[in-house]
Amino acid sequence: MLYKFKSKACGDVIMLQPHGQQLLSIIGKHRPEDPGGAGILLPEQMAQALLDLDQAINAEDHARALALAQAKADGMTLPRFEGLALRHRALPLKKMIQRAMLENEPVIWNA
Repeated sequence: MLYKFKSKACGDVIMLQPHGQQLLSIIGKHRPEDPGGAGILLPEQMAQALLDLDQAINAEDHARALALAQAKADGMTLPRFEGLALRHRALPLKKMIQRAMLENEPVIWNA
């Protein structure tokens, strides 16, 4: 299943369901009881959504850096992280939100 994010401010962003749900959870817009639902992010909610995404990205970056530093300090093989970092998965949605915020347009999505 895919999530399709839309705004009149820019082109669509399409994500696989797990990635879309993760990002929506971070910004407080995903409800586990409604996994395939549609939603809206209003312009007045966008600044907080961007802050929430940045905090989650920074937390993941910090956790990865600690894991690498600990492995290096212990003389262990450096860990390999599965998939793309949150920083990379979130970038298209962050850019969409930034653009929509500038143009005072909502972001909507559906699965």
